[in-house]
Amino acid sequence: MQDVELHRDAELERSSEFENPGLPPHRKRQTDLHPEKEKRAERVVFTWFLLSALGSILAVAAYVAVPITPGDLTSTRFNNLFLGLGIALALLAIGIGAVHWSKQLMSDEEHVELPGRDARVHVVPLGHVARVDGRRRDPGALGRGHLVAHERQQRRDDDRRPETLLA
Repeated sequence: MQDVELHRDAELERSSEFENPGLPPHRKRQTDLHPEKEKRAERVVFTWFLLSALGSILAVAAYVAVPITPGDLTSTRFNNLFLGLGIALALLAIGIGAVHWSKQLMSDEEHVELPGRDARVHVVPLGHVARVDGRRRDPGALGRGHLVAHERQQRRDDDRRPETLLA
């Protein structure tokens, strides 16, 4: 452990605010600069997604077409092999395609949202449930209170049935 010497003459610089470094300068990608490279990247992403669809079709075809015969481990092995290869191809291709799309084609413009009240947030009065499209819903349609009242009504109905009166 190091010893730290404190001097009486030393002063600490105290600042209540720090300097905002801002965003680094934006570097354009090759697909932003050259339209032919953007078209090529689109074709590559399309190929990966198409390969993913083919892998999914292969998995479904293997599930349907390669039968498992009871007592025959070879049929189980082939079914699992082709099913696994199809699923692996589908997942790998969709993953690579999504990453390639996000790095090459997706917009990479950064923006900063300052903290504060979001204009999209609407306060709904207590007791009202509003839908996103603006239509109103039954005020008691959601929530625990409605479920409890429904359970109580069911119990009352059960108590009035002749089968429960005899028991």
